[in-house]
Amino acid sequence: MRWIMALLLLLLSVSALAGSATLSWTPPTQNEDGTPITDLAGYWIYYGTVSGNYPNSIQIADPTISTYVVDSLAAGNWFFVATAYNTAGIESAYSNEATKTVPPDVPLPPTNLTVVDPESLVYSIGKIYDGMVLTPVGTVPGGTPCKADSVNGKHVVDRQYVMWSSTNDDFAVVVADCG
Repeated sequence: MRWIMALLLLLLSVSALAGSATLSWTPPTQNEDGTPITDLAGYWIYYGTVSGNYPNSIQIADPTISTYVVDSLAAGNWFFVATAYNTAGIESAYSNEATKTVPPDVPLPPTNLTVVDPESLVYSIGKIYDGMVLTPVGTVPGGTPCKADSVNGKHVVDRQYVMWSSTNDDFAVVVADCG
């Protein structure tokens, strides 16, 4: 009985989707005894969220494939190993372990925000103790575009649209209610 040599598994750092891992390996060419592999049948990919524990598996029944994308991965750390198997079903030892951290989904900032009210107050932002204070400094007309950046639920407004309530318009950032 000949055993297939273990694979070297690589986790490619480039991945099109955050919840996926692109795995790549070099197909084995010889058995552990040094004889050429003539009956390679495919690969198994094993994976899970704990190193050394791989409850999930994918069979690749095509020995010409050497890259595979595992998708639909939830946020967290993922660990992968692979094996090769021959036509008799004899499986190699696990490859080296590859890891991938899938970041949590981050909501995209809102787009196309505008001031909703016909005339909305704008505020300067100040710091007081461990918090922030918003001080009214003027108004902006309804429909004024707002930026995605927000403070205390209010969005940044470009200063060029502000109708100042005083002559002091040196405020660094102004915000308004947008939707």
